[in-house]
Amino acid sequence: MQVEILKCMPAPNNSLRITESHKYLEVVRNGRLYTFAGTATQSMFDMIFSVVAKIKQGSDPSIEQLGDGLFMKKIKLSCERFLTFEKPAASGALAVTIFGGAAAKNIWGSIKDQTPIDLTVASKLMSFTWLLLPEEKRLFNSKVNPAIAARTTIVPPKKRARKASSLDSKTMVENLFAKRPIVS
Repeated sequence: MQVEILKCMPAPNNSLRITESHKYLEVVRNGRLYTFAGTATQSMFDMIFSVVAKIKQGSDPSIEQLGDGLFMKKIKLSCERFLTFEKPAASGALAVTIFGGAAAKNIWGSIKDQTPIDLTVASKLMSFTWLLLPEEKRLFNSKVNPAIAARTTIVPPKKRARKASSLDSKTMVENLFAKRPIVS
């Protein structure tokens, strides 16, 4: 199972994007290998699948849930490869693509002094804040959260409809006689 999972993850010799990796993991999840695997192996796969799905969605993947075993360290390194950054090259040279922690540092370096922050660039880093140092992560969140809040429209709550009064037989009779005078 571990070999199949690693085939679905990016590596230096296997450059996969997040959508491809997620699709390949879904194929494994729907296959016989997953079906006949033990419960522990299935739960390990489900954790990895969850991390990849959250990165694909652009949310925090809670990477620390994977643990620190040798195989999980390989998975974490593979997940780092989902974050890329095109580093501009010197004049006449080709741009260089960097991955993981180096990409996170370069993206953070390009936006940390911006006011207001460019959310299109910052959104690339939102799922990968676990690659930043704790202080960098705090500063990143303190810059991004207000920028997101400023772009979010606040919808006022709907007005509640007034409740209908309870209509029991006694109330109905009282209302009938109260509105019509009794003619004798």
